[in-house]
Amino acid sequence: MTVNMIYNLLGKLENIIIAKGIRLLPLPYAIVNVKNIEDVLDRIRVSIPGEIQEAREILRRKDEILMESQNKADHLYLQAQDKARSLIDDSEILNAVRAEAERIKIETLENCEALKQQTLEEIEQAKMNTSNEVSRIREGADRYAEEVLGNLDRNLQDLHGIVRNGQNYLSQLKVEATTKN
Repeated sequence: MTVNMIYNLLGKLENIIIAKGIRLLPLPYAIVNVKNIEDVLDRIRVSIPGEIQEAREILRRKDEILMESQNKADHLYLQAQDKARSLIDDSEILNAVRAEAERIKIETLENCEALKQQTLEEIEQAKMNTSNEVSRIREGADRYAEEVLGNLDRNLQDLHGIVRNGQNYLSQLKVEATTKN
């Protein structure tokens, strides 16, 4: 179930309870306490976007970490090049500098790849955690909606029985009034 579907369901629930509910005047109650249901609906609406925002932040952070790693690698590579240029005097030093630059380059690339892999694993774990949390929230919202709708159905049945009893009572009064006449 998507977030939009949850909001639609919550909107319908709110409409059934608040707009179509039969209020027991002068009390602020319908079949169920409207204030309590509004509070719960507000909490559900607030919690869902928080989880989605957290997932977006994790994805945004992934790009920053990869960019930072690339910048560090570039910086280290430039440092190695500068060092190599300053140390070049003869072929032995040049060969040593080239070997060191290559070692630094390989080490940097390996470190970047390891950091990239670690970041991707962390992002994947965060996605799974967020997905699990969103699923848990969805299930909770579904259970809550089913419970509220079930309670509303029972209360409407009870109210329907009260209306029938009232109609029967009025019919009896009518019959008694006509038999007296």
